[in-house]
This record gives sequence, structure tokens and C-alpha cells, in this order.
Amino acid sequence: PDFLTTTKDLPDPNTKGWGAANDPATRSYPTLTGGECTKDDSATQWLDCGIPCPAPFEMTTKDLQISFGTPVIIFVALCTVLGLVALKKVGGKAENYFVAGRSLSLPVLAATLAGQGIDGSGTMGNVDLAYNYHFWDGFALPFGIGWSLVLVGIFFAKPLNDMKLLTLPDVFGRRFGPASEVAFGVFAIVSFICLFGSNLVGFGKVIAYVFGLGSPYAGICIAGCTVWAYTVAGGMLSVAYTDIVQGCFGYLGLLVGTAYVYHNFPRAPGVSPGYPLGDKNAIPEGMSDPDSYDPIPNAIFFNWVTIIVLALGNVAAIDFQARVLAAKDGTTARRGCFIAAALVFLIGGFTSANGGAIRALYGPSS
Repeated sequence: PDFLTTTKDLPDPNTKGWGAANDPATRSYPTLTGGECTKDDSATQWLDCGIPCPAPFEMTTKDLQISFGTPVIIFVALCTVLGLVALKKVGGKAENYFVAGRSLSLPVLAATLAGQGIDGSGTMGNVDLAYNYHFWDGFALPFGIGWSLVLVGIFFAKPLNDMKLLTLPDVFGRRFGPASEVAFGVFAIVSFICLFGSNLVGFGKVIAYVFGLGSPYAGICIAGCTVWAYTVAGGMLSVAYTDIVQGCFGYLGLLVGTAYVYHNFPRAPGVSPGYPLGDKNAIPEGMSDPDSYDPIPNAIFFNWVTIIVLALGNVAAIDFQARVLAAKDGTTARRGCFIAAALVFLIGGFTSANGGAIRALYGPSS
């Protein structure tokens, strides 16, 4: 038919599902503005699923490097400088290096704890799962991590801080001897290599994208060297205070970005062949009813497993506990965990909420 071989106008990206102007019975593109679609890139997406073609990305690689790459360079350089400045404050003292001289105030502690919960997996991985599956599949990550902070605050923050430890393995050394201390240290290092790897992938993809490197591996190498430079230089002092800078930009960016998406794009797909019953940004029954996403499979079992594993497993997370040990006192450590948990719930939920808009614009994940 002519409409499969003729270039037509691109459907408006804000169109939700089928409308009067694009009746599926006609099996043709609507006469809306915003670019062009061809048989090769859009026939199935629009004609079979009723999903508008994405608007073209008009920035060149050079524009991208200037608009996005320059701020990234400045931001990373600022964090590196802060880390090197912290080196002077360490003064060769182990207590300053490992636990920041036990000096972290409540705002600093809350920011640096929240920064560990709102990491690459809690943001990029979160929204990726929210798009590919649904809201709860993405929100399960920050929800589980947030509850782990609540548990740490209730049961462990004050007692551990009062023990005046340098590292979490010290607990096992005091209670069970050197062998247990070494064993826990090895297990902690191995487990956190996996976590660190996921965060490096997120950082590396950002670097590769904004600078047009093609392969994410180059971005991962750059990210790894940069992070290594400032964390090794100043220890907990450099990590905690760079977390504040990263948090101010990161938290604000996620909140403002989500608000922009909600204001300018549909929050979820409407009724269309791709979504015969329509869709919602979040379905409350998604964590209680296995059939709530019918006919789309509901990963309710895996979501609950994710929440439980993260909530309980991260109680012994060395990144959380290192910051708890660095708080100026036990009460500050406990309160910092609760404030950080609230931030993780809030910002993690905002990030997950973008999944519905992505499905509305790009259709179901294949």
C-alpha cells in the first residue's frame, strides 16, 4: 500500500494512543507535524503498536560535547580538587583517613549516606527497569536500599559508632578474633567489586555518550582513574565532602528532570494496539497481585526478593557503615540514616516515575 512506501508526517510525540485523527481502521499515519517517518523505521512502531515515532535528536556530536561534556569535565575536576584538598587534612592519621576524624555533622552524614543509595543502579538502572517492566520493578532498588538504612538506623548506627571502630571488619576482630576479621574483609572486598563495577558502568556510559567515544569501555577507564585519584588521596574526608557536591547537583537534576518530563510529556501510554487497556505510571496492585499487569508478565516475586535482599544485605554494607563510623556521635549516626532513607525513597520514586513517560513515547520494550 502507498502508506507503507510513502514518507508521512511524524505523529506528535505528545499523542497518547489512538485518537479521532488517527483511527486504526485507516491504517495510515495521521497528518500531524514534527518530522518524518518512513517504512524502514516506523511502520511497525506506529501502524501495529500505535506508538508515535520519537522526535529526532538534532544536536551534533560537537554540540553535545560543548553543552554536556563541558559541565561534566568541570564537575569531575571539582570533585578531584576537593579530594586532593582533603589529603592535607588527613595529616597522616589513620582515624582521619578511615573515619574522617569522626567529625561528620548531620547534614554531611545524611548527604553522603543518601549518595550511596542513589547511585548508578538506583538511578540509571532504576529507570531502565521501570521502562522495560513497570514502576515497581525499578522502584524495588531504592525501596530496598532505603529500608536497609532504616534498619541500620534503628539497630546498628549508634552502637557501632559508640565502639569507635576504624572499619567494619574491626567488629569481627574484637568479637571473634583475627581470622574472622580477615575473612569478613575478603568477603566485603569481593562483594563491593561487583557494586563498584555497576557504578563504574553508569559513570562510564555518561562519559562515553557525551564525548562520543563509541565504546563505553573507554569511559569506564576514565571514570575509574578519576574516582581512584580523589578517593585514595583523602579517604573518607574526600569521599564525604565530594558526596555533598555530587548530591546537590544529582538530587536537584533528578527532581527537576522528572518535573520537566511530567509537565511536557504524557505520564503513561493511552489505549492503543500496544496497550489494549491503556497503561498507568504506577499500578498499586503491582506488588500484591501477580495478574495486575496482564497480559504483561508481572515480576512480583523477583521484586520482593530484590527488596528483601537489599534491605537485609545492605545492613552490612561497608559504604554505609564507614559513614556511620565517621559520624561525630551515635545520635547523629542514627538520625543521618533516617534522613538519608527518606531522600532515597523520595528521589528513587521520582526517578522510577519516568518509566511511564518513556513507554508512552517509545512503546513497550522489546
